[in-house]
Amino acid sequence: MLVINTITSFAFLIVAIFITKLLALLSFVELPIELSSQDGIDALLFGINFDASAAVLLTIPIFLSLIIANLFKRTPNYLIRFSLSIAICWVVITTFSDAIYAKEASKHVTFELFNAQGMEVSLILTAFKNYFGTVVLGITCLLISLFFIWRYLPLSNRKQARWYFNCLFIFLWLVITLIIVRGGWKDSPQSPMSVYKIGDSEKAFIAWDAPYSIGYYLFKGDLAPIEKITKVQRRSNLRF
Repeated sequence: MLVINTITSFAFLIVAIFITKLLALLSFVELPIELSSQDGIDALLFGINFDASAAVLLTIPIFLSLIIANLFKRTPNYLIRFSLSIAICWVVITTFSDAIYAKEASKHVTFELFNAQGMEVSLILTAFKNYFGTVVLGITCLLISLFFIWRYLPLSNRKQARWYFNCLFIFLWLVITLIIVRGGWKDSPQSPMSVYKIGDSEKAFIAWDAPYSIGYYLFKGDLAPIEKITKVQRRSNLRF
């Protein structure tokens, strides 16, 4: 149960994140590059690295609940579906909010999200007024995802595996989580800006993962990116 339901949850989330991003991109009247072109496909494939980071982080609460349930020999399928529902709400809301922002500002959301504090209601009203089609698409995507989670997502009710097998899986999954989030053998989680390693800003626009990037900046706090930019500006001033 621990193994199957953890993998099932992760697989669902990464597919949901990819499809949601694809739908959000398709809502654009014009993109820097065509999604059906070779560059577009390459960008989408490159972005899976960040999609996986978001998916594996959103799987953590489910993974932990399964470990606890395993200790007490319980089957927390209802809790898993509830956790996935919260996760998919985060995925859809951040993805389509970022898409609306990108349509307005021609760039993705980074630390600018902190400038919107206290303006939430007006921003929501603006989104409904100017980008009603995108909002409807996002709501539809969310409702379909929730319906699938509660009606069709297959979760295991099988008998608990032996304790040593579960221990091995827990260790392996923790290692996999660290590798995915860090983007390899690094000391810290990969920055959303790592998407620009693709070598082209237009491809990076397509590869960008909103759930991961917004979560990253919220976790880091509003001062971290601003301080980083301030340091860069100071260095630039010194050169002149």
